[in-house]
Amino acid sequence: MRRKDLFSFGNTPAERSAARLLFLIGLGSSTQINIGGYTAISELLLVLYMPIAMAKNWGLFRRDRCTAILWLLIIWGLGQLATDLSIGNYFAFMIRGLIPPVGIFAALITVYPLLKRNPDGLKWILLGTAISGVVSIFVFQHGSDIDTAEVRSGAMSVSEAVMGYKLFWVGKLNEWLALPVKGWYMHMPHGGNVVIAAFLAVFGLASGGRSAFLVCMVSTLLLMFGGKSSRKMRWLKKSWPILVGLLIVLIPIVKFTYQFAASSGWMGEEELAKYEEQSKGKSGLETLMAGRAEFFIALSAIKDKPLFGHGSHALDTAGYKLNFFIKYGADEETLKRIQGVEKISGVRTIPAHSHIAEFWMWAGIPGLLPWIYILVLLGKTLFKRMHIYPPYYGYFALIIPSMFWHIFFSPFGSRINMAVMIAACLVVQTMEREQRRTNGFIAKAW
Repeated sequence: MRRKDLFSFGNTPAERSAARLLFLIGLGSSTQINIGGYTAISELLLVLYMPIAMAKNWGLFRRDRCTAILWLLIIWGLGQLATDLSIGNYFAFMIRGLIPPVGIFAALITVYPLLKRNPDGLKWILLGTAISGVVSIFVFQHGSDIDTAEVRSGAMSVSEAVMGYKLFWVGKLNEWLALPVKGWYMHMPHGGNVVIAAFLAVFGLASGGRSAFLVCMVSTLLLMFGGKSSRKMRWLKKSWPILVGLLIVLIPIVKFTYQFAASSGWMGEEELAKYEEQSKGKSGLETLMAGRAEFFIALSAIKDKPLFGHGSHALDTAGYKLNFFIKYGADEETLKRIQGVEKISGVRTIPAHSHIAEFWMWAGIPGLLPWIYILVLLGKTLFKRMHIYPPYYGYFALIIPSMFWHIFFSPFGSRINMAVMIAACLVVQTMEREQRRTNGFIAKAW
């Protein structure tokens, strides 16, 4: 590739226009303003533009056979609204429950056509997002950071609260150090891509990020075998059982590495105490339940109302959290702390700490279906389509393993970033179909 292409917005006016719009969307994706509730600047503009985008772009989604995810998002929103109305939920909760499906829908219906027009525009929305993440530390800050107890009490500023989080630098390095791999993969030396992913894994472990270590190790493996040509990248499609076998072997290696690092004190006293508390005399499943208790608490709530859900920001009136800790043997101090918080603050929401569990718990089946679709889309992209568009290989190698983890075990974050990932997967899906059609035409001609 030519060196001047490194920072090119495109070769045609349409490509350059798409790239600039993608950059601007990324630039406002993390910066937030308060309009009665906090929302990203780009998200607000995309929601306002959504009716026009639907009229303009729905036909493209239909021609590309990509409307399934749009309908699932609509069903999610309607199902959430129906659940909230049926239980007489608070109006503010109802609005907040609609924001995730509406936000993803509004971003997706605009971003996918732009990426299809200029696939290389992905690097520009990623760069804009990284810049936005830095700006939002100091101005246009996140509402979730502004509303923390430390900030409200005046004990620290919003910037101090954000930068004081133990995984702050893990997140920033994943935005900036990994940016060349995600956006400029074909321009990067192959060894450099692998070293960056491996460094992010080690840095994540040193910072106390066990999941960050795991997913970055998987990404390192993908980058090692992927190379920089479509021919080499096809190994995933042809040899995916080997990859699955390697991942199964990798899990105990990662577990041993974490155990050694934590028990030796290399990760600090806090992580040592956390490791001893969560793993003492416990099986692998029990250790996972101790580390991701919110996910399993949400599952217990889902079991009671799997079809219709508990409503947006469901309150824990049935005591799911306390009952979970009683059942699975929390110590006396933990139980007293939970009971004390409930006495002081009243009934809290049912914890979930999971994309799929939270929205299934809120909306019932309508909140589950989009995430099943997304998981299948990610799986097909990883095992069947990584070679379709080589410039996206680095992005997919870093984002897909991480997203599999987050969908199950992390709270939902940026709706724009989720839409960008879905759009990129749909772009390579459409490219694959077009390549098949072209090859079919050539075969018939011969």
